[in-house]
Order: sequence, then C-alpha cells, then structure tokens
Amino acid sequence: MDEFLGKLLLSFLVGGTWIGLSTTAAERFGTKVGGIVANLPTTARISLFFIGWSQGVETAAQASLMVPAVMGLNAVFLLVYAITLPRGYAPATLSALMVWFLLAALLVTSRLSDIAISTAIFLLLASSSFILLEYGLKVQSQKIGHPKHGLRQLLYRGLLAGSFVAFAVYMSRIGGAWLGGLFSTFPAIYLSVILIFGREHSSSVGKAMAKSMIVGSNAICVFGIAVNLGLRTFGLGMVLGYACSLGVATMLMFLMRQAR
Repeated sequence: MDEFLGKLLLSFLVGGTWIGLSTTAAERFGTKVGGIVANLPTTARISLFFIGWSQGVETAAQASLMVPAVMGLNAVFLLVYAITLPRGYAPATLSALMVWFLLAALLVTSRLSDIAISTAIFLLLASSSFILLEYGLKVQSQKIGHPKHGLRQLLYRGLLAGSFVAFAVYMSRIGGAWLGGLFSTFPAIYLSVILIFGREHSSSVGKAMAKSMIVGSNAICVFGIAVNLGLRTFGLGMVLGYACSLGVATMLMFLMRQAR
C-alpha cells in the first residue's frame, strides 16, 4: 500500500474512533460541559498530527496558523445554525454550511500569515457569537439525560467523523498548507453533533450545545497557537499543544459547572 494511503486510512480509523466515542460521552454530561467535552478530540488535533507526519513539519506549522481563525468561522457556523434552527434541522444545517464555506473562501484568498491576526479573528468572531446566543437569543443550558446507543450507532458516528478527518488530511496533500489548515478545523465534530442531536434531541438542546461548543472552541484555539509556536521541533509542538488545550478545557469545564 502507498505510504500516504496508509496514513490516510490510519487517520480515518483514529479520528473516527476518537470522535465517535466522544460524542456519546458528551451526551452524558449535559450541554453545560458537553460542548467542551466534544471539543476535546477535535479534528484539528488529529489532522495536524497526520499532516505533519505525512507532509512534514513546515506544512503542519503553516496549517496550524489557520486554526484560530477557522475556529472563529466555526463559531459563526454554530451561531447561524442556532438562529435558523426554528426553520428546521435540515435548513439550519445547510445555512450554517453555506456561511462557513463562504467565509472560508474569503479566508483562504487572504493568505493569512500571522498567528496574531488569526487569533484576533477568533476572539472577535467567537466572543460576538457567544454574546448573541447568551444575551440575544437567551439560550440556556439543558440536561440531555443518559441515552443508550448500540454498536450500529457508534459505527455511524465513527464513520461520519472519520471521513471528515481523512478528508482534511487529503486536502492538505492536494491543496497545500492553507487548505490543510482550513480543513483541519472544518467543523466535523460540530456537524457530527448536529446530525446526532437533530434526530435525537429537541431544538433547545441543539442551541444549548452550540453555545457550549463555542466556549469549548477556546481550547482548540490555544492548541493551534501552541502548536504553531512550538512546531519547529514537531514533537514538542504537539505535546505543548495537547497540554495547553487540555489545561484550558479542564478550566472551562470547572467554570461552566460553577456557573448558574
């Protein structure tokens, strides 16, 4: 088997397994911390590892530069989904995807090359989206319960998420660092949650998860910054990124549990 195809298959298996199981675990915590849990196995962490492995440190470093900015786009994705959800699950998902691809196209053409600007884009978009959900739509946290899922449901979630991860790695191969960074933070986990919750839970749960996932996206932003700064020694960059993002996620879960 071609070396790259082997890595692509492995990225599919690792990403699908990790994300599929995590979405099930996220349901058990309720929306207040569920959105943060859902961000723990984000596509960015898995994709950047395999991008660096298959394409080299320099490509991964350039790709990681895009992570904060694209997470800002993901926050807008979740905001649009929550706003349009009263029109129905399918129209809301399509509307959110259309807005994401439009903003992503603008971001790619900008040829972003500064991690500080990328971070500023995230802070502006993520904070604005959260404020609109919290104080504009007045979205409140919800309890999800403890649903039981069989092997078939877990396989469906793993197949869906694994496909997105493998697609991100493939796009980095044919599209270079900017597209690789863009698709490494494609809202795969968010789409997975939306597809699952759209069928199994109420719209209020979907909105509450959207708000919580915006909060959780801070951990991914920190991961991208840490990896970008430390990627000249690739192993250190990934270790630093994981450590920082896990620390931020833990702090966010503590704060969310303390919040009313």
